[in-house]
Amino acid sequence: MPDVSMPSEEEAIRQERNLARTYEHGGRDDDSDGAVAARQEHRARLNYDDNDASAPGMLCELCGSVITAGQQARLRPDGRWIHEACPIH
Repeated sequence: MPDVSMPSEEEAIRQERNLARTYEHGGRDDDSDGAVAARQEHRARLNYDDNDASAPGMLCELCGSVITAGQQARLRPDGRWIHEACPIH
């Protein structure tokens, strides 16, 4: 006697297609356990301290001194580099 609790192969394929269509059309469940876990994992990986910029060898536009490898720097919208904290000022 076949197991009634298991869907047939055809039914399993149909369910898989329906799920794929739902995701393609943006109708996914953002409150599901998997979606919540994925968001938490993504947020845990965000560490803004790891995004420090450095520009060794570039001239600081504020103080005119060379930015060394150990100094943090900031790229301005005009494309010029400045120290995060100028050592001269």
